[in-house]
Amino acid sequence: MPAAFPINSDEEFYPFLKASLPTRWRIEANPPTGYFSESHFNYTLFPPDALSEEISGSFQEVAPGVLIARAQQILNRADSSISR
Repeated sequence: MPAAFPINSDEEFYPFLKASLPTRWRIEANPPTGYFSESHFNYTLFPPDALSEEISGSFQEVAPGVLIARAQQILNRADSSISR
């Protein structure tokens, strides 16, 4: 499944995965997306047939590009699970 749009910054991690993951996969923002924080993130990834995974931290403390790479890894993992 191709990405819904290119990911250009770490801040786009959640919307990129929300738009690009297959329907059997789910990602949630904690607290809900109505809460706004300029620096902190906390996401829970729910892959099918696997344990949930929490991804959290501070945008100010994470090295630039780390969340971009992580989002690409997650999307690749989702794509490979579809082809099985």
